[in-house]
Amino acid sequence: MFENSIWPVRRPIRLPAYDYSRPATYFITFNTRYFEEIFGTIENNKMQLNDFGKIIEKYWIALPNHFPYLRLDTYIIMPNHLHGIIEIIPRDETAVRAGFPRPLDSLRIEATGRGTRPLRRTLGQIIAYFKYQSTKRINEIRQSPGKLIWHRSFHDRIIRNDIELHRIRVYIRENPRNWSLKSTPEASHAIP
Repeated sequence: MFENSIWPVRRPIRLPAYDYSRPATYFITFNTRYFEEIFGTIENNKMQLNDFGKIIEKYWIALPNHFPYLRLDTYIIMPNHLHGIIEIIPRDETAVRAGFPRPLDSLRIEATGRGTRPLRRTLGQIIAYFKYQSTKRINEIRQSPGKLIWHRSFHDRIIRNDIELHRIRVYIRENPRNWSLKSTPEASHAIP
């Protein structure tokens, strides 16, 4: 559409025609804008979260409260990015989960041929919600309304089996130790 523009043509990074609201396990990575290191530092091969990093962790851990069909797995907040494993669970498992407040999503209903059911959000909408909420809070603290914290979009990988899941969990846990080995900030989104 804008091939003759001065701006580069962005290619889509999501799988075409894939339903990102369906039950699956995803490895996701998203970076700060310009790879700015604002969430803490690596000391002795361990991530030390600063106040902004703690805000990011708080909003990350709270995601299942807003999306009861979401299960969080291993994650790490790094100085300029976050790696995490998110599982969107089947509807029947969602129905038996207890202890969650009624989220707005459960109030929105989608019509089906066999009645109605709560509307599920896509992986992209979940990440957008997280980015918006965490950015809003950090900007309130530093009194910088409208300042962008996150890089546009995110990287995802559908985890297909237990071997891959184990390998990605190890990669996430070892990320602070491997931090000094990374030669460029762009390497932070490399998928194992």
